[in-house]
Amino acid sequence: MVGPVITRRQIGPAAGPRRQRQKTRTTEIHGDIRDEFLYNDVCRRCCIGTDGRRATMPDNDNVVTFRRFDPENYRWDGVELEEYKQHRGERPGEAWRDITRQVIAGRFGEPCSFRLRYFEVGPGGHSSLEKHQHIHVVMTLRGEGKVIVGDDVYETRPFDVIYVPPMTPHQFVNDGDAPYGFLCIVDGDRDNPQPVSSEELERLRSNPATAAVMRVYES
Repeated sequence: MVGPVITRRQIGPAAGPRRQRQKTRTTEIHGDIRDEFLYNDVCRRCCIGTDGRRATMPDNDNVVTFRRFDPENYRWDGVELEEYKQHRGERPGEAWRDITRQVIAGRFGEPCSFRLRYFEVGPGGHSSLEKHQHIHVVMTLRGEGKVIVGDDVYETRPFDVIYVPPMTPHQFVNDGDAPYGFLCIVDGDRDNPQPVSSEELERLRSNPATAAVMRVYES
């Protein structure tokens, strides 16, 4: 059950001693959170009790504080290797090929509002061509790849960083002969991906740069 949603008005001076104590406790953990939406997202889960009557520190007793990285296989101790998605998609752009996912942080009880994932795309593989309201911050970690972000194409190599803005069509493509892997940070609570519109798809197809890279299979 989700705890109470606290608005900016409610955490002001008129909110009363109990709300002020919750706000004080929140500041101890997260700093001075002034944005009400961030306050709602972060603090209703780890600072305000689900009964709405107490403020508690996050229970970190069972959170893993160290994971060993295997540089030969690009795996982290205790992290499951998963498929990129649970479905292959039916609409243009939703298909994907030869890509795996590891959720490194944000799923295991850490008091944070984000998730850190590692994706690896095999030679000839690619992600879906999609868009969504939440942003991506992506850092290439292994090999090289090509990334479509809107009307642009970026060739990435280790430690390059790419920002994907909201509702911007994007796709990660490996047209080389070695694995292409990248770290990706997203919101913990986020909207589902959407397929690109027919207008967006036509624009990408009419752009020589994106048309040469994008992978779209229609049923």
